Amino acid sequence: MKLNDKVAVVTGGGRGIGRGITEKLLDAGAVVLVAQRQPLDEALAGHPGVAWTGVDLADREAPYAIAQAVEEQFGGADILVNNAGFMFERSLDEMTENDWDRLMIVNMRAPVFLAKALLPQMRAAAAAASSISARSRGSAPTPACGLLRLQGRRPRLHPRAGGGSRP
Repeated sequence: MKLNDKVAVVTGGGRGIGRGITEKLLDAGAVVLVAQRQPLDEALAGHPGVAWTGVDLADREAPYAIAQAVEEQFGGADILVNNAGFMFERSLDEMTENDWDRLMIVNMRAPVFLAKALLPQMRAAAAAASSISARSRGSAPTPACGLLRLQGRRPRLHPRAGGGSRP
């Protein structure tokens, strides 16, 4: 797959599965904005096709900060990979409402509102752009696990994600 001249945003793209996704996008010719709390390691930070924005997806303003960063760094996004997510290791007895709220914001709210924040850029970039939600086994799914196709001006879930062709 060739992604020359494409701009990707990868949440949590500096380590683990996200790092692998970032590397594959770079290999395919894309440039990548990595959005995560931790700074990038030296190797990734030194790559000419990589930029970093430090955000905490639990912050309700993070999706809009990411959209602004990718516009400033690269002129807008073509591809979104919602990779970041987490689970906490606590029993129900130990879990607090704040724990639960953070989990829901990072794993459910942030991917949806990041896609919404990037939608104008992705629509302007091409007739078809992609938003991919990547989750490892055991983490909470996003509302639209899979591929969101933005065909023309009508977003819809890709049929493989169970969305059929309805807007």
